[in-house]
Amino acid sequence: MTAADHTGSLSAGQRRIVFHVGPPKTATTTFQHMLKANAARLAPGIAVLARDKLCSRVRSNAAKLAEGGPLRRLRLRLAVWRLARKLLARAEPVIILSDENLLGFSTLTLFDPRGTLTPLHVIDLLERALPTFDRRYVAYERPAEAWRGSCHAQAVKWAGAVEDAEAWALRFPDTGQARRSLQVLADHIGPRFEIIDMAAEVQRDGFAGRRVLELAGLDAATIDSLDRVHPKNLANSRASEEFMLAVNALGLSKSARRKVASCVCDHQELFAGGDHG
Repeated sequence: MTAADHTGSLSAGQRRIVFHVGPPKTATTTFQHMLKANAARLAPGIAVLARDKLCSRVRSNAAKLAEGGPLRRLRLRLAVWRLARKLLARAEPVIILSDENLLGFSTLTLFDPRGTLTPLHVIDLLERALPTFDRRYVAYERPAEAWRGSCHAQAVKWAGAVEDAEAWALRFPDTGQARRSLQVLADHIGPRFEIIDMAAEVQRDGFAGRRVLELAGLDAATIDSLDRVHPKNLANSRASEEFMLAVNALGLSKSARRKVASCVCDHQELFAGGDHG
């Protein structure tokens, strides 16, 4: 079955929403920049929401669901309802919503077996809140060892992690957990939830995200003509990662720590060697 056949056509008056749900460290940020750079060149009638503020309440409540109890679940339900209301009010027949943390995945939970229930709960809320849309979900995967290592680098850079790579591997020893978490969602939703090999798309097309564009209805010629962007959110050098591990151990406030992290990311030339992990 070809991609076009699998996408199918919408019936009269039907609308589609394509959820690009990441998860973290699968080139999501780069694709989001590509969507923004090409927004005016996409087919008429396609709206692009790439890590949009519209999703911020869903994202933040999903991230804190496990620690929040009934009140957090209520807040998440309200956040999803508000998001759905705004999506339903849009006029475009197709919406691309790209947000790697929308379902509650993060670099701190992707390889944690306890991190499976939140995405399942969020996706059920989305399903119930948007019954009139043809709802499609796209998630990307990558080789497990490299994926876990990239999550560690991201956690050191932005989430204040203090473990080195060896300690992180001991904390999350099951490298198959991320793939299984996605498979739980695919089994639950069925063929509307697709798991795509990130490396295969990057090797073929130069970027990960083609399947999202196909499901939005773009033809191959249009996709091939889109401007590419330089990769975003790359790993820092090993020297700067060691520096951030030391900074994270100081116990600074989140805002202060992130200011340091931003400075480090912007000035990799200050760290000897420039060897990126």
